[in-house]
Amino acid sequence: MNKNIDETAKICEIAHSAGVSCEGEIGFVGYSGGEESAGTDPEEASLFAKDTKIDAMAISVGNVHLQENKEGV
Repeated sequence: MNKNIDETAKICEIAHSAGVSCEGEIGFVGYSGGEESAGTDPEEASLFAKDTKIDAMAISVGNVHLQENKEGV
């Protein structure tokens, strides 16, 4: 978490200095047929947003990357 905050804050500072918005990601989004997602903790998300100064946040709510089954999970 601390490494993610430090790296994202640096990237966000660069983006903002160029007039560009910055999105950060917290939590873990799994893959279809692979490791399951770990939901984002709201308190960690709040700390992450405050410490990084991001404009948008990608969170995990049980979603998956690369879902191949069209029927849902």
